[in-house]
Amino acid sequence: MFRNTLSCKFMIALAVFISQFALPAGYADDHISKKLNDLITTSYERGLFNGNILVVKGDQVLLEKSLGYFDGSRSKLLDENSVFNSGSIAKEFNAVAIMMLVEQGKISLEDTVSKYFPDLPEWVQTVQVKHLLNYTSGLPRVRWRVIKNHDDAFADLKQVQTLPFVPGEGYLYSNNNVFLQRMIVEKVTGNSFGEFAKEFILKPAGMTTALVDPVLGEGDVPVAFNNDFKNDPDFDLPIKGWVLVTAKDMVAWFRALHSHRLVSEASVKTLFASYSPRELGALGRSEYSNGGTLQYHQHHGSSVNYEALVTYRAAEDTAIILLTNNKNRKLFELTQSIEAILDGKAYQVPKKPINVAIAEGCAADVKACLAKYDALKASDFDLYDFENENALNTLGYQLLRSDNLEAAIEVFKRNVAEFPGSANPYDSLGEAYVKARNPDLALFNYQKSLELNPDNKNAVDMIKKIKEWVQSQ
Repeated sequence: MFRNTLSCKFMIALAVFISQFALPAGYADDHISKKLNDLITTSYERGLFNGNILVVKGDQVLLEKSLGYFDGSRSKLLDENSVFNSGSIAKEFNAVAIMMLVEQGKISLEDTVSKYFPDLPEWVQTVQVKHLLNYTSGLPRVRWRVIKNHDDAFADLKQVQTLPFVPGEGYLYSNNNVFLQRMIVEKVTGNSFGEFAKEFILKPAGMTTALVDPVLGEGDVPVAFNNDFKNDPDFDLPIKGWVLVTAKDMVAWFRALHSHRLVSEASVKTLFASYSPRELGALGRSEYSNGGTLQYHQHHGSSVNYEALVTYRAAEDTAIILLTNNKNRKLFELTQSIEAILDGKAYQVPKKPINVAIAEGCAADVKACLAKYDALKASDFDLYDFENENALNTLGYQLLRSDNLEAAIEVFKRNVAEFPGSANPYDSLGEAYVKARNPDLALFNYQKSLELNPDNKNAVDMIKKIKEWVQSQ
């Protein structure tokens, strides 16, 4: 038994080692593919990416790799058939389902929710289907700790008596919008959303390996884990209808969606419409040319330690798919580097987060914590993201939320010293001094932040409040 266990672990370790350096047979072995391979391999070696990547341009696969483990036990490897939870990206499927039914004349975007669920409170008279699609309904966020199943979710909506704004006049990213979209599809079609999605969306799109509401850890569905290799706790989302995908499924989805095999170009534009340029539409983020042609589609999603970022560059028919079950919040940086490689530009391999490296013990001994920061900066500057002002800022806020006020102030002070020409570190330090009830230092830092960034409205508001606070004493 002992010998067999060692043999298994050796083979897995050997497979991981080989996979870092070998490009898939028969794939494009040009300089672009090599650079992409080097980028993702180095990111894996740095512990920044455990998952699947697929980069496709037209009919050419530039890179397809699976790197890392199926779960925290490290006893099984990911492969190209691994089916990932992509978080909010799965919301694209219910949005397209709504537009399919709109095009069939079975739903109107102007329909109020009362047409489908008249037993909900009075707000159903003002919330329209279009408000559910772009998160302008005003429905509150789902209370995940309270509701346990589908019926609970509906019963919880019955308790909502008032909305924070008139539907269409504000934005609140809430999964209750998703819940009602799927329920409306079920009401209109007489099928569960999962069955509708399988038959009328996934199958026509060629998403042959996608699954709806599978059990995590079973079959090809990996379990997410943290950087201590601890699996996420078991959970069963009360809102059903979540589509899990392989990387190839996502490429098939982009192709089907943007060739308008599922819904029209006008419907796609409707789903990209958002409350403001800063807010998301039902399909995530888009860019259109002046002539109204889609140039770019990008959507990010996460669920505990699952994370996904998918990008479609329409002009050159290029898809970039990143799926992970070990979230390190580096997918945007990786995608930026991938796009730089595709465009023939210089790129940078993402660096390890310095705040994570020094966080342990920071609350108990902030001086030792910052000494470790200095030591790593001297020895491993190229390995950690010392150029990122948000690293120490993130650590400072972690300490602040844990009521370690003195430690937070010291970390924010160091961030100001590291980035004296940036406004945000001063703003954060000002906030910490407000909590410490030190108006003089709070005012000084907010004024410095405003000097560096005259558009900092938060600094303007806080300076006014601090002065009023001092005058009232």
